[in-house]
Amino acid sequence: MRAGIAGMEQMVHKKIVEMENVSFVYDGEELPVWQGLNCYFEEGTVNLLLGPSGCGKSTLLYMLNGIIPNFYEGKAEGHIWFKGEDILTKRTKDMVRHMGMVFQNPETQFCTFTVEDEIAFGLENENTPQEEMDRRIDEALGMVGMRALRSTLLTSLSGGQKQKIAIASVLAMQPEILILDEPTANLDAASRSEVFSLLGQLVGRYGKTIILVEHNLEHLLDKAGHVIVMDGGNKVCLEGSAPSVIRSLVYDENYRGLNIFLPEKYLIMKEWINALDHIPQVRNFQKQQLLCGEGDILPVRRFAELLRELAVFPPADRSAAVSARARENVVEANSLAYAYGGQADKVLKSVDVEIGREEFVAVVGANGAGKSTFLKVLFRVLSPYGGSVKADGRELDCCDKKRLYRDFGLVFQNPEDQFVTNNVFDELMFSLKKNGMDETEKKKRAAGMLERFHLSSEKNKSPFLLSQGQKRRLSVAAMLLTGQKVLILDEPTYGQDFDNQRELMELMLELNREGVTIIVVTHDMTLVADYAKKVVVLADGQTEFCGAPEDIFRDADAVRKGKLEVPSVWRFSEELHKYAEEVPLFVSRKQMTDYLIRCVKEA
Repeated sequence: MRAGIAGMEQMVHKKIVEMENVSFVYDGEELPVWQGLNCYFEEGTVNLLLGPSGCGKSTLLYMLNGIIPNFYEGKAEGHIWFKGEDILTKRTKDMVRHMGMVFQNPETQFCTFTVEDEIAFGLENENTPQEEMDRRIDEALGMVGMRALRSTLLTSLSGGQKQKIAIASVLAMQPEILILDEPTANLDAASRSEVFSLLGQLVGRYGKTIILVEHNLEHLLDKAGHVIVMDGGNKVCLEGSAPSVIRSLVYDENYRGLNIFLPEKYLIMKEWINALDHIPQVRNFQKQQLLCGEGDILPVRRFAELLRELAVFPPADRSAAVSARARENVVEANSLAYAYGGQADKVLKSVDVEIGREEFVAVVGANGAGKSTFLKVLFRVLSPYGGSVKADGRELDCCDKKRLYRDFGLVFQNPEDQFVTNNVFDELMFSLKKNGMDETEKKKRAAGMLERFHLSSEKNKSPFLLSQGQKRRLSVAAMLLTGQKVLILDEPTYGQDFDNQRELMELMLELNREGVTIIVVTHDMTLVADYAKKVVVLADGQTEFCGAPEDIFRDADAVRKGKLEVPSVWRFSEELHKYAEEVPLFVSRKQMTDYLIRCVKEA
């Protein structure tokens, strides 16, 4: 992230929403989501809400919009002040004129078939006159740069375009505040950048107030004006300007254990200090940066000087490189092609993929590149197809579906799409329904998996009331119970906080070492760099690249065609390399962090 965050001009914004001693408990739950919550949001800026998975961030957003307690019922106490009135006394329809909500997955809020009809939907419910409606549709599309697509079918839009239309449909209602719940979670790098740029324009050009929850902070922090951080105890532990809050999260030992996603270079810095703060020079550097109110949050030149003072630089450990030993292919596609019924254009044009048994493979590419279609063909949801695709050496057309699903497990992108019960514990028990073991053993296995994924306290809750991160962990846990040989995860880090993402991926790595083939479909290049041994890049329905992560990020053409983003740790290591040539270049945050700690320890 650019150094500009620390040097931002500090503008004074007045409070537009203030939460005073707010508590909420869902109907049927014993414990509140949080109790006595106090925080505020500033007018005319981007308000960023951070916190661990399950701490109540989405619940807070729903309360601002009136969805809670009017739709998701429960007991609410305290006050949420907006323009001198208490939001908790208002109905949802009274609040939509002031606060518009954009959800994680735009498709969940679409009600029509075309762009124009979708934006008109809310206005029609407000009995807006036709002439006024037409003007506001045009104005909203202009604000998101989508006027040319007014008559377009929603199904033909890319992920980024769909998110922009979801935002436009809210903007047409002319709310003062735009509320967004992880709006870029399912987007590729290019689309993510477009959405963040749009948010900046909505604040700077149109004076909107933005309140959002977001994990992808690399290109957002320089647009954030006010940041609120919730801790694991569901309390607000930090609140203030973006530079001051990020500086505290990186350097203040009081927040050392806080589970918050940060841009990669800040995570590296934080872990490096945490591992080495017993060294006086490191401790002194930490104190200096914490006391420094201005300037770069991470001064690379100063950090490089400290490294050269303390470190011995051994060769970098590249043990994570792709193994050269031959493997039997568990998935093999040759010239695979597929077109949806009635459409002349093929979504998959010529996909060539070889995935060896026991490999850890990432499938990446832009929204619309064909990743999800490839998975649907592999699981025999879509047919017939052109070319050839084999699973365990057998052509898919000849594979018995029961055997295929016994050996190949798929964890969906949207976890709730695969839930079949209304109870977390029952969800795991359902996975073991036809397993053949006795009931006592089933319950033991299910309880153990809940413990492993930190869901024991949620076992009697409805899966649909879990946080997004908890839903993801439950969907993975349910699939792991049945012991598939090949596990395929569609966007596994979606909705996960830093610790849970790392724990989940370390578990995937452990399963991979035990012989399970892991295939992840993802937009998360950090995951690719840290865990994948092979990367398959799909672009425009074709295989653009297949090889090691280190190679893909050095292939500018493949990165461009795949609309990928080189991990920021690569840029950070390049910058550090300028001042300390002994430091190698890295694409993996995990490898770079381990290396920088090892350098000093070995000294």
